[in-house]
Amino acid sequence: MASIKMSEDMTKLFQMMKLELDKQTATITQSVTDSIMRNIDDKIKPILEENKYLKNEVQKLNDKARYLENKGKKNNLILHGIKEIENNRQELFNLIKDIMKGLNVDINSYEINNYYRLGKKHDEGKVRPILISFTSFLKKLEILKNKMKMPKHAYITEDFSKETIELRKNLQEQLKQEKQNGKDAFIRNNKIILRDTSDVEKRKRETSTSPNIMHTPTHTKNSEHIIAPPKLHKTNAFEYMRARSSSFNEKQFKP
Repeated sequence: MASIKMSEDMTKLFQMMKLELDKQTATITQSVTDSIMRNIDDKIKPILEENKYLKNEVQKLNDKARYLENKGKKNNLILHGIKEIENNRQELFNLIKDIMKGLNVDINSYEINNYYRLGKKHDEGKVRPILISFTSFLKKLEILKNKMKMPKHAYITEDFSKETIELRKNLQEQLKQEKQNGKDAFIRNNKIILRDTSDVEKRKRETSTSPNIMHTPTHTKNSEHIIAPPKLHKTNAFEYMRARSSSFNEKQFKP
């Protein structure tokens, strides 16, 4: 009987020792794991920071390259849908000149830096667009203002980098959505600008309802033909002040 009780006590003691051993093993395992992870983190952290820095530098270089590319294309326009009827470069220039004439834009040879068809001529049914590089940005703007006068099935686009074209394509979808929501929106510097329509309407109402205030001219001996408007024109400011000064002097010293 005593031997059976001793056997039960030994079994309980063995189970307690096993539980304690398992607990110590788990603690040691967790401690070793934490230590290893800390060492790995210490070694990986500078690598991750360097990787982040390099990504930022690459992004800066990409942005700079895109900016320089777009700057080089600043004076460029692309004509689409113009049939290839020319046989040489001079005929292409004459074709461009005829197109500009249809837009009511006078163009001279010195106003164009370069012009050519984009791509290689392979398919007879495919019309290659014409890239024109102008010497003046103002000439480009003049043409853009008249682009709605282009012949049917022909149109004009600006010349941008592939990244900018893709960005503007996505912005056009967002711009369309903003306009459908009744907002006055437009694209500027590759960003969508939202304008407060209430301010625009307020300015329109103020312009339409404000009376045209006229000031009665003050006639003096030396300022007989000088009229002081609500805002002095820059070209008449000195003349007006000189007349006022002369009039004041006459009144001051009049006997």
